[in-house]
Amino acid sequence: KLKLCPLVKAMFRFHSSQSRSAIKKNQTLAEGLKEGTNFAFKVWHSLFAYHNGQRGFLKAPLIQKVINTMWFANKHDNGVVFHKHFKPFPYLALALVLAVIECCIDEWMTGTQMDIPFTIQEYCGAYESHLKCLQAFEDATKTYNILPAICSKLYEVRQYVYVPSH
Repeated sequence: KLKLCPLVKAMFRFHSSQSRSAIKKNQTLAEGLKEGTNFAFKVWHSLFAYHNGQRGFLKAPLIQKVINTMWFANKHDNGVVFHKHFKPFPYLALALVLAVIECCIDEWMTGTQMDIPFTIQEYCGAYESHLKCLQAFEDATKTYNILPAICSKLYEVRQYVYVPSH
């Protein structure tokens, strides 16, 4: 989580400021990102974006950046060392990524960043909810093989680190 919260702050443009307007913007942004898991979409609707709602489930650039940071940053990372277990990117790990991103967004819910520990007690429910959502999404789109394709792409587009093909 320590590596990821700065990414969340930068990618979603949270501002460290004590001004009332910045605090209110941070609160509104955090609430909007959490609503309907908007943070997982490539394009999401908010007061600050002029888009036609959510598009691109699990295609938010932050998700790939988190995966790269946590599992593929160097040749000693688990995604590289145990590459056979990460191809395609596992649903369990993807649910974990979503839960950690949610925790980082929760830190901004008051408008000012407050440290929230990522513990089993606090985020097991979020993790399980994200996993169920992924499973429901896979079931609903099974004919089109969408979730397996997304997870394959998350692995293939990882930060470049040489992984033997055998």
